[in-house]
Amino acid sequence: MALPVDEIPATWLEDVRELAYEHTFISPGMVQRRLRIPRGAGEALLAQLEREGLVGPRWPGSSREVLKHG
Repeated sequence: MALPVDEIPATWLEDVRELAYEHTFISPGMVQRRLRIPRGAGEALLAQLEREGLVGPRWPGSSREVLKHG
């Protein structure tokens, strides 16, 4: 289950933005492994990045495209 946006630590958001800037595609599993965060938090972080316009929409079974690079 994904975390509510107001429960996501700011440091996680900064870290996932940096991770996205380094890749063309990003997935919740990649986020969870690289940042060592709880299950469900990866999807919540990517959903936030989608709202910010940094990554594309979620497609079942695939990674999200990174739309903006730093």
